[in-house]
Amino acid sequence: MRDIWDACKLKTCRNLAEWKDSITNMLWWSFATCKNEVDLREKILSIPLHCTDHHSFRSNKHHRECAHGPLRAAGRSKPWLKEGSKEVEKIVSAVSGKDKSRLNDLGMMTGFHHTGPIENFNSLKNKYANKAYVYGYPGMIARTAMAVIDHNSNLNRPQAVTKDGQPRFRTECDRGGTKWYSREILVAKNTAWMDEIAHATIKCVEDRAVPDVELPGLENIPVNQSKVPQPEKCVLIAKHQTRLKNKDKS
Repeated sequence: MRDIWDACKLKTCRNLAEWKDSITNMLWWSFATCKNEVDLREKILSIPLHCTDHHSFRSNKHHRECAHGPLRAAGRSKPWLKEGSKEVEKIVSAVSGKDKSRLNDLGMMTGFHHTGPIENFNSLKNKYANKAYVYGYPGMIARTAMAVIDHNSNLNRPQAVTKDGQPRFRTECDRGGTKWYSREILVAKNTAWMDEIAHATIKCVEDRAVPDVELPGLENIPVNQSKVPQPEKCVLIAKHQTRLKNKDKS
């Protein structure tokens, strides 16, 4: 959250920087596990309490205690925040918003859906239909269909393993260059569907056969999608030349 990020720069909130990632994770967990608006509100408002080492909330109706279980004090490096401190005030202000505007909007945020799968598919589709080019309707249908086949042929790929049977990982650094993560390496993608299309294409060439393909929606495509009538080209040219003359005078 930007509010937390800005607060971490204050001298009075030095310890808050160590809680920044944890607060983000707790917010994600709250949205992902909430049952209704009341449950979501209780979970979000418990975040400042958790940061002050309070993990039981008997006055709540749904979220009455933290879900992490007992915490070990030995070897702990992240300091607990002091109750009533400026750091805790910044957390409460960040999750509540101005005039509690963010809390008032929670009713529209209970239907949690992670956008990761959609973003992955859109990234895959860009490989088949690059945004830098313009495609006709048949070409766009074909390229989108290939992206869908590629996506569906590689769902739920398992994690790859080494020769010794150990799970494979790779390391990545975040955009800020301040934190490293480990990512699972999945097994190689299944490209057998490409071979099937290639074999079918070669078969058609050898047999000199042209498949009868009917693309959906061709009859409903408007010839021109503009909302106003197209003016004569000479009128547009005259306006363009007039703008250039006015620009030179100014």
